[in-house]
Amino acid sequence: MKGKWMVLFAVSIWFMKASEAPKTDLPEKVKYPHHIRGGALKSTLYQPSDTCHGCHQRFFEEWNADAHGMSWRGKFFQHFYRQYLSQMGKEYDVECLKCHAPIAVEEKKFLVDADIYREGVNCDFCHTMDFKEGLTWVSAPGQWKRGPRYPSFEGAHIMFYDTTYSSSVICAPCHEWEKNGVPILDEYSSWTGSKAQAEGKQCQACHMPTFKGASAGGAFDRPDIRAHNFPGFSDMDFLKNALELSLEAKRDVENPNKVRITVKLKNSGSGHFLPAGFSWKELTLVIRLRDLKENVYWDRKEVLR
Repeated sequence: MKGKWMVLFAVSIWFMKASEAPKTDLPEKVKYPHHIRGGALKSTLYQPSDTCHGCHQRFFEEWNADAHGMSWRGKFFQHFYRQYLSQMGKEYDVECLKCHAPIAVEEKKFLVDADIYREGVNCDFCHTMDFKEGLTWVSAPGQWKRGPRYPSFEGAHIMFYDTTYSSSVICAPCHEWEKNGVPILDEYSSWTGSKAQAEGKQCQACHMPTFKGASAGGAFDRPDIRAHNFPGFSDMDFLKNALELSLEAKRDVENPNKVRITVKLKNSGSGHFLPAGFSWKELTLVIRLRDLKENVYWDRKEVLR
């Protein structure tokens, strides 16, 4: 009997060694471009977002097309990230990956070499964040998922009621960032102390619009389910609701051939600075005067930062 256990133990050790990940890195030819690299490795801690698709179809489809689902796959980020790595002589940058491929950082797979890592801010990562004092948090993947609903329908997993998911605090880890003391992303800090905060208006009020329906298949309808499409600067209709423009034209009394035009642009609907996000973002105000035949005879542009 003792000899049998010794053989099984030896076989187990051999199997563990044989199944270890190879020590060598990926071949150079498959490292770039990042968005098509890898795919063979599997995460052992987090669930891929398509697992959520069966019960949360609408949420999944909205997430898949929005900035969170595209945080790694987005062409702009891929271009910027590859240029940055090339100029700095780096193979990866953890600081960028913290927000664009957070699961890869949590599992220390900085080459983003599995499909789940390239999901960006995936469903399981966002719904298993456990916030502590201040803005500190830990990632706690598992059967317990976190959300803002109470009571909540529990089916494929257990739900933990967490008021943080109704607060702007949950956005802060990625939407507030500085480098060497220079603010790069400032949405959270510019919201802090704003009129919106004073009125209790959280980020979700604008970026997760409500609709009537169920949050999951089989759950009961609610009047205020929040969408997961997170409209932002690329949504022109959304921006129109944030800005208020007024124009006044007065003819010069002393010189009737001259007209003074006063244009006012007011941030009336946003809870933070506009433009928001990266410091190099800008808004361009274009003013054109046309005659009765629609011919442009005066044109001016003002860049607003």
